[in-house]
Order: sequence, then C-alpha cells, then structure tokens
Amino acid sequence: MKNNKTFDCVEMKHEGAKRILFETQKMTISEQLEYWKKKTTN
Repeated sequence: MKNNKTFDCVEMKHEGAKRILFETQKMTISEQLEYWKKKTTN
C-alpha cells in the first residue's frame, strides 16, 4: 500500500538542519553560542 503524504516530518527536519548549517558554518564558537541564545529565547 502506497501512502501519499503531503507532509514529511523527517524531510522537514533535514531541511531545517541544512538551513541552520548554512547560517552557522562560518561562525566562530562564540558566534554560534550567541546565535543559539537569540534563537532559543523569546
């Protein structure tokens, strides 16, 4: 039986990880820590 999904959670997770890697790949450790502080606080 084939399931025609309109939403794939794993694919969404992978796309998010790629985006974050692209945004942070040239950052220093300090810059990455600041990035995550900003992204995880309201």
